[in-house]
Amino acid sequence: TRQQLFKEVDIDESYQLTQNEIELLNQQLYKKYSRLGDGYLVNTSSKTYKRVNLVNSATGGFPPVLLNMKSLRSLNLSYHGLRYIPDDIKQLSSLTELNLSNNPYLETLSAELGGIPLKSLILNECPALKTPPKEIVSRGFVAVFGYLKRLRLGSVPCKRTKLMLVGLGGAGKTSLVRAVTSPNYQAYMDYGESITDGIDIMDWQVPLMDEPLPLTYSVWDFAGQTVYYNTHQFFLSNRAVYLLLWNIRLGYEHAGLDFWLSSIACHAPKAPILVVGTHCDKVEKTKLPQEGLQSRFPQIAGFYYVSSYSGEGIQNLKEQLVKITLAQEYMGEQIPQAWLSFEKWLVEEHKNNGTSLLPFKTVESIASACGIFESNELIQAIQFLHDLGSVQFFNTDFLRDQVVIYPQWIVNVMACIVTVHVGPIQDGKLVLKDMKVVWKDYDEQLHPWLLRLTEEFDLTCPLPNEEANIVPCLLPDSEPQFEWPHADPAKNIKESKMVYHFKYLPAGLFNRAQVRLHQYSDGSVLWKKGSFLKKNNHIALILQTGTSEVTVKAQGFRPGNLLFVVHEVFETLISESYSGVKYDFSIPCLDCQNMNVKEPSMIAASKVHRAMELNAPFLQCEKFFHILSIPELQGSMPSDKSDFDNHLRKSVQELIEVNQNISTQVFFLYTKKNVPDLTKEKEVVHPGTLMEDLRKEGFRISYCDQPETADMEALTLSVKQVEVVLIGMSDELCSSDDAKKLLLYIKDVLRKPILLVLLGTTIKWQKSNLSMVFGTEAEDIPECFISYCWTNSHDAIEKGSKKKEGSLGWGDPREIKKFLQEKGISCWLDIERVGGGGLFEDIADGLRKAKVMVAFVSNEYVKSQNCLMEFRFGLTTLRIPVILAIVGTGYKWEESEIGMLAVGHHCPKVNFQFQNDTGHLELLKLVQECLPKGNNSSAKGNQSADVQRQAAFQEVLELAQRKFLRHVSAYAEEVDTIPYARLICVDLVNEEEKTRKTEKKKVNVDGTESNKETSSNKQDLADAGGKKEEVKKEDKQAKEVGQNNASGDVEIVHKSKYCFRLLCEHEQGWHVVFPAIPFPELTVSEEQDFLSSLAPYLMRLMVLLKHSNVQLTCLTTPDGQKFQQKLEEMVAKNEADFKEAYFKIRKSVMEKDMEMVMGNIKRVQLQNGKILWLCDEHKSLASSKTEALYKDKLTVQKVDIPIPTDVAEAPVPISQPQVEEKVEMVDKPNPAPSKRIFKQRGPQIQDRPRLQRQSSQACSVM
Repeated sequence: TRQQLFKEVDIDESYQLTQNEIELLNQQLYKKYSRLGDGYLVNTSSKTYKRVNLVNSATGGFPPVLLNMKSLRSLNLSYHGLRYIPDDIKQLSSLTELNLSNNPYLETLSAELGGIPLKSLILNECPALKTPPKEIVSRGFVAVFGYLKRLRLGSVPCKRTKLMLVGLGGAGKTSLVRAVTSPNYQAYMDYGESITDGIDIMDWQVPLMDEPLPLTYSVWDFAGQTVYYNTHQFFLSNRAVYLLLWNIRLGYEHAGLDFWLSSIACHAPKAPILVVGTHCDKVEKTKLPQEGLQSRFPQIAGFYYVSSYSGEGIQNLKEQLVKITLAQEYMGEQIPQAWLSFEKWLVEEHKNNGTSLLPFKTVESIASACGIFESNELIQAIQFLHDLGSVQFFNTDFLRDQVVIYPQWIVNVMACIVTVHVGPIQDGKLVLKDMKVVWKDYDEQLHPWLLRLTEEFDLTCPLPNEEANIVPCLLPDSEPQFEWPHADPAKNIKESKMVYHFKYLPAGLFNRAQVRLHQYSDGSVLWKKGSFLKKNNHIALILQTGTSEVTVKAQGFRPGNLLFVVHEVFETLISESYSGVKYDFSIPCLDCQNMNVKEPSMIAASKVHRAMELNAPFLQCEKFFHILSIPELQGSMPSDKSDFDNHLRKSVQELIEVNQNISTQVFFLYTKKNVPDLTKEKEVVHPGTLMEDLRKEGFRISYCDQPETADMEALTLSVKQVEVVLIGMSDELCSSDDAKKLLLYIKDVLRKPILLVLLGTTIKWQKSNLSMVFGTEAEDIPECFISYCWTNSHDAIEKGSKKKEGSLGWGDPREIKKFLQEKGISCWLDIERVGGGGLFEDIADGLRKAKVMVAFVSNEYVKSQNCLMEFRFGLTTLRIPVILAIVGTGYKWEESEIGMLAVGHHCPKVNFQFQNDTGHLELLKLVQECLPKGNNSSAKGNQSADVQRQAAFQEVLELAQRKFLRHVSAYAEEVDTIPYARLICVDLVNEEEKTRKTEKKKVNVDGTESNKETSSNKQDLADAGGKKEEVKKEDKQAKEVGQNNASGDVEIVHKSKYCFRLLCEHEQGWHVVFPAIPFPELTVSEEQDFLSSLAPYLMRLMVLLKHSNVQLTCLTTPDGQKFQQKLEEMVAKNEADFKEAYFKIRKSVMEKDMEMVMGNIKRVQLQNGKILWLCDEHKSLASSKTEALYKDKLTVQKVDIPIPTDVAEAPVPISQPQVEEKVEMVDKPNPAPSKRIFKQRGPQIQDRPRLQRQSSQACSVM
């Protein structure tokens, strides 16, 4: 039964399952359901479960009956017990999608998968998979499919790994290498050995009985001096076996075992460790706390004692080492024969010519000699050899021209920077003119490339105002003098912080974070344990405050974004390079922050997550016992998939709050009849010019230029959304009766503030009745916000609302509102004020402008999500005074979150459940006490206040976009297809695109057109909104697209009124890129169903975009407002979730963008490690200062490497042609160096599968 199963996995008997217990539950559930392959069957008579191996030796558990389904296109075999995919899979010749995720026993995929037209192959959570290797799988579908295609032409098993010798200096690592590789297992050089400088690398082959191929080790002997620890981290990997040596003579306490075990566990948590005590012939064997070490570090594979001098224990160590190595899951992987041949050519080149670095063009020639001709496959082969550690390849504009074919070379380059020997680098500063001293043994023209290489490894970073690079791990330990101000609420300066608690903080992690954050530092306040950062009038300080603690503080108008920037850096670094690191972080008590407490109470994220698991409504801080709601705390933490909507809601509320002070949303109503022709353009005002000027001043403009024929419903929606209506008053506008009716409707019914601007050349309208209608009126801003539940209102029940038992008490919120209104208190009530402003906006706007909130609380009130949102927003976010008016008949609300928050914030109460003749006056008095005295309507703010508001809005918008992109990126990574842009929206086809609906262009190879677009076409776009710059940009990008196509007819057709648009992911603000991508060709009903399925994603995206400067037709036109309302209605009716909607829109766009143009945006890795899709302009801004500094020494030569639109159609050559061209090798320093030519790949190289930042995987040689 369920109860028995729960009791079985509830190990601690807490009646709540921990994460480990949930994993145990999943294991038990896996056993209780029949699955294909290796699974369990139930005996219905005895109700017992018996393990049954259903694996068919010929199919690996794959159902043979499926092989008869020749037309099968999509197959989902996730959550089964398959062992392997058989060769007969080739019979499914129509298969395009295969999902094999969550098959825990899956080991091998047939190479025949490379012969069918797959476009998606999902292999998530397949821990036993050996073929393809995990490194290939991690690179995504393109790499996996290319690997399988090449595997069809021949493969060999691979048995090799790295052998890493680590330990303190003098532990005998070098001697042990000599002994274990010696026939007599002895090494006589025990004393007087020279110090290892950095890392020494050698190969060692061990013959295996009954095996044709030997076991190959790449032996890495690490220097034990402390100074090298910051570079050692780059070379530790999971694909290795570790020998941790310690000198018995020094004793366990001084052996440094904890340091090295923790370091290996952080970088390579899956690699086995053999702990080896040396010099056992000199002293008695010291006892180690083996059980304690084994429990803390489960990857320890054994403890051994040896003497390299006498040979004692060496043979046994070697035998156990080989045994443990052969047991590793990656042993015996199938590697394409051509790729290994390619590797051998590179190895021989180094052996024969001493070459360590080859130009990419030379590598291409070698690959051709090995039968690798396709550029796509060459990149995959190089990247795979990079993963194995045979070569080093860095796919950036500056570094991709060279390939390192000898790993020791990289080690030596790093050792020139970080070394025990005295050098020119003083106090962590590498002056660029000293590069010729640091790298005196290397070609001087290669020095900029080497400098950029150290930046790629996070070892150095450029100083902004000096020709020098900083080496953080060599900076002084002493903290420089600087002032950290105390936050001043009077100046609207807030402070926030996060504290990271690491189980173990590995060497180098903090310094690498400093490097990735260098763009926010001027280098003036920078030391080994701290950095001072500045961003957009905000400041931050990151400090390593202990051996396992890092503190981050930020100050400014909205410091949350800067904190999140730092958090993303640590999160990315740990994900890339420190997969074994365990940490928790703490956030400050929000009430302590609002009190400006210097040392606020800190609350651990793990505590908040645990409270969420237990559905606890609140937590208390430990210093002042403030009551904090869990949703409020959750919204202050970095988002995850489970709380995305909560974060989105908070982000929108903050955007609304900040944006009201800096940006006014305006609706411009005019007629196209007032657009002057070209002959009069300089004589009268052009509406498009007026809109452009307003946008430059920060106003957000939507418009209607045909009010005579416009859809009234759509127009009404548009006007409701804005704060001000700008009317282009003219005789031409007033000549239409429909337009005049619309003007009166806006003023008298919608009651929006109106500004008039005179257009045209005559003013006869001033003699009409309209001139008397439009006067100035003061806006009525309600001071008191009424928050209530309709079921508690007698008036609402009488008008048709559903009545609930016990919901009606004596008092009626609507009647009490009337009483307050009669006493001169202007009140906000939903039925009077909600004007269709969209999601969150109307209620949030009323609360923001209110001076006090009266919450009519009841049992029904606390069950309403809208009421909860209003209460939290008013009390905890805006922190306006809240008065409780108790209605209904129950008291359970006191035990709810609202009840606890009210107690914690000392909210006054007035009871209206029973007849209370003085209650109305008591409430009136409390409200009056909360209202400001006197007239506070005088203008406030100055230039500095404007700067504050602008900076605050920019930071809030950036943070909201970061959180949204973080969420979307996680889903994009789950879809294992060709890399594609992540931010996608649906828009209406704009006016300019409509005019080209049936137009054909003759596009030549050089991008010229035989059918030029007329100037009047562009004028139409200006008439429709003044987007002249967008016309130029789209024309330019259309021309670029034309260059990628052969000469011929290109027809731009939009059969639907909708289109897809992609967004550039620039961190300072997203924007639309061109050209648009056509919508699927569907019937009207199919189109509506399709939009409905996308609505959960689109609606959330639109909520953010409407607060940004992104210019979409659906955000700036009445039809667009109608489209947004339609999306809101679809979301309410749609059961699909955000994830499903996102997957669907991404798949649809990729199907329509067959040429993979992607609006010409490119996949770029930023200096902080993040990967974004950027336009050319923002891509150039993301480049390193080093690249910009040496660009004059860089000659770019483009070599096209296309991406196939259909991966399955990319051919793989079988034969190996003769290479007639002599392969030229770049060798050691040239005596007469000439200008180095770097070759940049073709226009779509950035769309290839790219390496992640290389520092952690560097030189993981097998």
